[in-house]
Amino acid sequence: SILYSVKLFSYYIINSTSSMKVDDKIIYPENMDNYYTFTSTGEHIVKIELNKNLDTMEDMFKECSELIEVDLSDLETKYVNNTSNMFYKCESLTSINLKDINTSLVLNMSYMFYGCISLISINLSHFDTSKVLNMANLFNGCYKLEIINMNSLDATNVEDMENMFSSCIALKNLDAKNFKTKNV
Repeated sequence: SILYSVKLFSYYIINSTSSMKVDDKIIYPENMDNYYTFTSTGEHIVKIELNKNLDTMEDMFKECSELIEVDLSDLETKYVNNTSNMFYKCESLTSINLKDINTSLVLNMSYMFYGCISLISINLSHFDTSKVLNMANLFNGCYKLEIINMNSLDATNVEDMENMFSSCIALKNLDAKNFKTKNV
């Protein structure tokens, strides 16, 4: 497995393979060990080991309200078909590197960045969204989001884009010149 460094300043381990605790609240699915295991030093998680051959990233970082930065470059995601709620309510998240994420099989991206209130820009120009059916609430609640590069996204199969940009009150630049939406 490959290790990924992340900054998770206030997180600490309860059980290194099944749950973690933030502000006295246990988060993540009960089967979290199917996704990743954690390595900690003291009270801080310093590395996340993601299991190979993931088929879903649904809820992966859901409600990690203190998560500041994620670098998932070089992560093997060729089997992933669901990224819904992946960064749901990651309220402190300011930087996401998804440069090498393979999204060619993803069908559901709903709520992927919902409530990422500290995120200012995101580049999705490398995403293959040709199979995606659901993009509802994709950026909903991203109040500080100013720039979204979706220049190469293919939305020809998308059926639901409800509230996709709702509450994106700071949005200044949306590069979507090739964004086709024939099924919406």
